[in-house]
Amino acid sequence: MGSNLKIVDVGEGLFQFRFSLESQLQWVWDNGLWSFENNMLVLQRWEKGLARIVRFRSLPMWVQVWGLPFDLINEEVGLDVGWGIGCVVEADCKALMSNQARFLRIRVEIPLEKPLRRGGQVVSPEGDQVRVAYKYERLVGMCFQCSRVGHDVN
Repeated sequence: MGSNLKIVDVGEGLFQFRFSLESQLQWVWDNGLWSFENNMLVLQRWEKGLARIVRFRSLPMWVQVWGLPFDLINEEVGLDVGWGIGCVVEADCKALMSNQARFLRIRVEIPLEKPLRRGGQVVSPEGDQVRVAYKYERLVGMCFQCSRVGHDVN
């Protein structure tokens, strides 16, 4: 971002990022999940009236869906799976257009108060059930005992 990015510590673990260009802010927003020194960096866009009491309720992150038969690697299945995880933001159609797509990639707003799901079931149009695994891109600070984000247990 160069020297145009300003970061202000506003206290209590909150930082304000000031971008000189809207395109810079949009790039950061679209390309997260971000972490710093192995701590999750949860972002919220500034809104009028926003004060120091900020409630982070969800986290947008890219989720890879592994284990699907090749004929089920498509946008429709990605959206269906994504809505089972959280609120779908988008499906990565660039990856789907590749002839060698090995997994689905979807961006989902995941509720922070719920445990992360490690996988699920997908039913094909023929009625066959397929077990799939989820991989959360750039995820840090997940507790493997309770499957929640925000702390970890070794």
